[in-house]
Amino acid sequence: MTQRGKIRINVQKETTSLRPFSILSSRPGMYVDYKNIGNDLKIDHRTISLYLSYLEYALFLQKLYNYSPNLLTSEKKIKRFYLSNTAFTLSLNPNVDFSGIMEQYFVNLLKTRFFLRTPQKEEIDIIHVHDGNILPVEIKMREKIDNKDVKFLWRFMETNRLEKSLLISLQTESVLQRTGMAIHIVPYWKYWTIMKQITSG
Repeated sequence: MTQRGKIRINVQKETTSLRPFSILSSRPGMYVDYKNIGNDLKIDHRTISLYLSYLEYALFLQKLYNYSPNLLTSEKKIKRFYLSNTAFTLSLNPNVDFSGIMEQYFVNLLKTRFFLRTPQKEEIDIIHVHDGNILPVEIKMREKIDNKDVKFLWRFMETNRLEKSLLISLQTESVLQRTGMAIHIVPYWKYWTIMKQITSG
């Protein structure tokens, strides 16, 4: 039997039930630390890493990398995991908050590979990269969108010389503009408007 085969048997033996899967369903997009999860479940962190890689290979998980223009750098940074379908999340955790499930929905829909988190803990939920175009996407399920919600979007756009970003909101619909830049705010239920913004580059 190969070493890989032995590891697989250990994974099956040690990860009884769906505990790691359930942990990820409780917090869509959680930052994954294999050692912390391993300590919580009393399982070796290498086994957790391998188990999650199997789930990703089987298309049950979607892994996101912290965005960097250098892809090798992205591989080494912190990572976030989402279940690959909101149905999995709702089945395992019916009480998941609406904001989390909508964030997962758009991550799944866009087949997202990147998010952004700076050392100062500033975040953008999705960095959508397609055909060389970069579109920052933020999901904010709240009644009112204010300046603090878009402050980092403006800075990221300016730093990367981007003309457009997208903020998916609860109800607000608007366009915020600065010289040569625009943030398009679209309610989550306007599917085709959102898709138009994403595909228009």
